[in-house]
Amino acid sequence: MDIRKKISDRIQGSSHGPIMRLIDPGYLGEKLKPFIFLDFFNADIEPGFGFPMHPHSGIATLTWQPGCDVSYQDTTGQKGILKAGGLEWMNSGGGAWHQGLLMGSGHVTGFQLWVPMPPMIEEGASQGMYIAPEEVPTSIIPGGTIHLFLGELEQT
Repeated sequence: MDIRKKISDRIQGSSHGPIMRLIDPGYLGEKLKPFIFLDFFNADIEPGFGFPMHPHSGIATLTWQPGCDVSYQDTTGQKGILKAGGLEWMNSGGGAWHQGLLMGSGHVTGFQLWVPMPPMIEEGASQGMYIAPEEVPTSIIPGGTIHLFLGELEQT
C-alpha cells in the first residue's frame, strides 16, 4: 500500500537569532489552527544562555529542550531545574511571566509550541507544569521511539 502524499506547502520560516519560527499565524498557522507559533531552537550556547523573564497571556506554551538542563522560574511561584528531555507546560491564563536559562554548553536544539486556550481558560488562573524526562510517556515503535508530549497514544 502506497501512502505517499503530495507536499502542499513549504515555508522557509523566519529567523530570530537562534530561533527559527516555523509556524506563525500569518501563513501556515491559518491552515493548521489551533496552533499559533512553532519555534525551533538550534544553536551553540554557553551556560546561562536563555530566555529571561517574559510575559504571555491567553495561551499555553509547550517547551522541550532535550539537550541540556534548564533553570526555570515563573510567576506561579515555581522555580527549579528541569532535566534535559523534560517538558515545560505554561498555561498563562490571564497573564504570567516565565524564564528558562539553558545550563549546558555546546550545540543544543529544542522547540516551543504556542497554543491558544479556549475562552473559559484564556482569562483564568496561570499554571506552570514541569514534567521530568522520566515522566514523559514514551513508546517504542519499529524504527524509533515516540515521546508523547500532549494527548494520548492508542497502540494496536
